[in-house]
Amino acid sequence: MNREEFFTFPVYTSRLIYGITWFAIAPAFILIESQLQLSELEIGFVATSFFIGLMPFQFIGGIFASRISPRHIAVAGLFIIGLFSILTGESQNFAETFITHMSVGIGSAMFSSPALALLTRGNDSKTVSRRTGMYNALFGIGSGIGITGWIIIDSITGWRISMFISGILALAVISFMLHFKEESVTVNKSGDFSVNFKKIIMNKYRWMPGFSAGIGALSETVIGQMFVYYSEKNTHYESARFRNYCIYILYNGNIRWVSLRKIFRNGGSQNTYLCIYWYNRFSAV
Repeated sequence: MNREEFFTFPVYTSRLIYGITWFAIAPAFILIESQLQLSELEIGFVATSFFIGLMPFQFIGGIFASRISPRHIAVAGLFIIGLFSILTGESQNFAETFITHMSVGIGSAMFSSPALALLTRGNDSKTVSRRTGMYNALFGIGSGIGITGWIIIDSITGWRISMFISGILALAVISFMLHFKEESVTVNKSGDFSVNFKKIIMNKYRWMPGFSAGIGALSETVIGQMFVYYSEKNTHYESARFRNYCIYILYNGNIRWVSLRKIFRNGGSQNTYLCIYWYNRFSAV
C-alpha cells in the first residue's frame, strides 16, 4: 500500500472485521437451536432478524452520515456490532437472541455506507473503483473467515464464547477508525434535505443496481448462513467439506473482482457490470 493510500488502512481493517461479524453466527445456529431449545422456524426468524435491522438503517445510516460525519456514524456502527454480538452470546431465549441479532444488523447498516463514503468522496472515478473493489473484496475475505474460523472456534469454545470474540474484535477495531483522517471528506450540511432525498428516491437508475445488488446479497446470505446450518443438521457432510463449499462461494467474488476488473477495464463500468451479472447467473445454476 503506497503512501497516498495508507490512510485507508483503518477502513479496510474495519471492513474485514465487519465481514467476520456478519457471518460468525452461521456455524452457531445449530448449537443455539439445541441449547436454547428453539424450533427451525425460530432459527429462521433469528437469521432474518439481522436483515430486519439492516434494511431500514442502510437509509438512516446514510442520512446521518451526510448530516453529521461518516466517520462518527461508522464508529457508532462498529460499537453497536461489538456490543450486541457480545449480548447475543448472553442470550437465554428466542426473544433475546432475535433482538440482539437484529441490533447487530442495525450496527452493520450504520457502518457499511458511511465507511464506504470515507473511501470514495472527493476522488476520481479510477480511485473510487479501485477502493470500492478492495472494500468489497475484504468483506468477502472476512465472510470466509467468519464461517471457516468460527466453525473451529465454536467446536473449541462453544458458541457463546465465539460470539464474545467476534464482538471484541469489532470493538477493538474502533481504535483504528478513531485515528482515521477525515480532512478529505466534506460533510454536506446545506440544502433542502427533503428535496434532495426525493430526487434520490425518484431516480429509477439508482434503484436498478440497488435491486440487483440486493438479490446478490440475498443469495450470498442464504448460502453463507443457512447452508451451514442445513449442512450440519440435514446432511452427512463433514464440517471440512461444507466449509470448503462456503470458502469457494464467498472467495469466488474476490477472484471475479480481480480478473474481470483487469480484463474489462477498457470496456467501461457498464460492460464490466453486465459480465459480472451473467457470470453470477451461470454460477448460480
